Amino acid sequence: MNIKCQTRDVKMDIESSDSLQTIFTYLDVGEISRKSLINHFFNKLCSSESLHKIKLSEDYSIIDKENETWRSKAKEVYIESISFWNNVDNDIDYYMTKCLGTNDLIGKFEKKLIDHALRERKEFLTIELIFRAPSYHYMYYMEITRYFCKFFISLFEKVASLSPQKKISIKWILNLINGDELELEHEDEICTQDKCECECDICDVLWKIEGLVHIYLKYGHLFIDDVDSGKWKEELIRQSV
Repeated sequence: MNIKCQTRDVKMDIESSDSLQTIFTYLDVGEISRKSLINHFFNKLCSSESLHKIKLSEDYSIIDKENETWRSKAKEVYIESISFWNNVDNDIDYYMTKCLGTNDLIGKFEKKLIDHALRERKEFLTIELIFRAPSYHYMYYMEITRYFCKFFISLFEKVASLSPQKKISIKWILNLINGDELELEHEDEICTQDKCECECDICDVLWKIEGLVHIYLKYGHLFIDDVDSGKWKEELIRQSV
């Protein structure tokens, strides 16, 4: 009788372990690490190499490691990722909108941004971060067009493939640029300052539209022009001439 009970308990432990490990795959690496502190049973489950191998593959598209364990590799990647995304707004502001640092450092950051976006399946979020960032001056336009072929093209290709019509909606991007408003708040308002030196909201939007039109004309197969924005049409005509 005791042998039967022990056998049944072992079977239940195995089944519960398998079920919990499946549930844990929906948690991030940090949460898994915190769950390991609950008790010995959870610690054993949360220390599983197979679990961390799954997390690396599903969350970060990593399937290889060197001499370290899958668990230590997962923790290392998780910490680096959290740090990167926590600082990404400041880094975009520093490297892309203000263009501080050397060209080499700017290029390295933009490549790192795209690598993180594609590996961690944050392609749509990254496009939102890029087009919602304040541009301050014409250097933003220079950056987004200068490095588009080199780094950003793979990001836009991925987003296009994931979009319903297999193309990126210009309306969606203009909504990001204009703060969820398709048209500029004052469509007829004109800034009298030099656009290259002005930091007003109007010039901020115009620089982004100029950069977007440049990209659209060169990579039209990735986009669908589904808007009637006056500023968009004006810039489209200007660059098409």
